[in-house]
Amino acid sequence: MSLAMIRSGANDLDAWGGRPSALESLLTEEIFAQATEEQGLSFFAAVGARIAARHHLPENAGLVELEVAINHVWQELGLGRVALTMAPDGIAIDHQGGTGGGAARSEEWPRAAASMLQGAYAAWFQAIGGATLSTRLVKQTKDRIVLHHGL
Repeated sequence: MSLAMIRSGANDLDAWGGRPSALESLLTEEIFAQATEEQGLSFFAAVGARIAARHHLPENAGLVELEVAINHVWQELGLGRVALTMAPDGIAIDHQGGTGGGAARSEEWPRAAASMLQGAYAAWFQAIGGATLSTRLVKQTKDRIVLHHGL
């Protein structure tokens, strides 16, 4: 294989840039078709926890450093970006992009995405010392998922 072909392939992958695939849609639809709602959401929460387990956050980092590290993961996976802010009783997690209904996304994807993100953030924050706190969905729109980790 020539270097030009390799570069061409890499550029094609870069152009793909996390755009949803038909396979992703089919898998999401099939999971919800075969499983109960609770089982499907639990599956995607477990996928989120697995993402967190494979991408450790820096130890003793401040909120800005955590946000940068997490956004690196989401950029790599083509799943939007997050803004983290301190709230009186925890951390406000404002995740934008990666949850909308692109051409190949299934109708089930927004629920799957919210559950996956909740699983990832819960695992990340529990790993850095928030084991007694919980992560919950606060609000979801077409392009935004707001979560809260804390009391």
